Amino acid sequence: MKSTLFYRYQYLIVVVLLGMLSLTPVKESRQTTELPQCDTLSGHTMEDQDSAFYFAFKAYTNYIKKTKDTLEYIAIADFTKPSSQKRFYIVHMPTESVLMTTYVTHGKHSGRDSTVQFSNEPNSGKTSLGLYKIEGTYLGCHGKSIYLEGLDQHFNHAAKQRNIVMHTAAYADVSVISVLGRLGKSLGCPVLPEKDYLDVVQYLPNNALLFHYYPDAHYLANSVWLR
Repeated sequence: MKSTLFYRYQYLIVVVLLGMLSLTPVKESRQTTELPQCDTLSGHTMEDQDSAFYFAFKAYTNYIKKTKDTLEYIAIADFTKPSSQKRFYIVHMPTESVLMTTYVTHGKHSGRDSTVQFSNEPNSGKTSLGLYKIEGTYLGCHGKSIYLEGLDQHFNHAAKQRNIVMHTAAYADVSVISVLGRLGKSLGCPVLPEKDYLDVVQYLPNNALLFHYYPDAHYLANSVWLR
């Protein structure tokens, strides 16, 4: 009888201890306050005068000098590459680190897989070249989207009139490439895969520039930010 009571007491003690452990709060992992670094610019052609990085950094530098603004990031869409390849980069300028490389769409009338035609005209359905300021967010038909201000007169200054914004959509998912051989196409907006867009929309609004690059001779010779 004593033996039975002893084991019962042991059982109760174990139950109580387990209950106490289950009530002990578990510390959550600390969330990072910035995008994780994945590469340095040493692997990119920032000094190659025919590269997207070279012209993006030139535009960024001239913008900062002129405006005295303090923007930490620049996003680069390199439209010399097809949409079936990763061609969207996010660079943290103070550390010269590439924080993200992902996919981005182009306008439906700018080309099939490759982006070869550009326009600033309303209803053109084409991507616009040049420098943009990434502004604040709003809730639209694609969820949380990001306003873009076109900073290149004659090349993208009609971005707001055209409702050119940054957002995510199913047709920008990498799985689409296996079906179509390319991403889907937008009306001119830079559209990103959802999993990467979640980071973009958290960190870039009001703290970054966006540069749409293609070696268009007319643009390169006339953009105010590349002089």
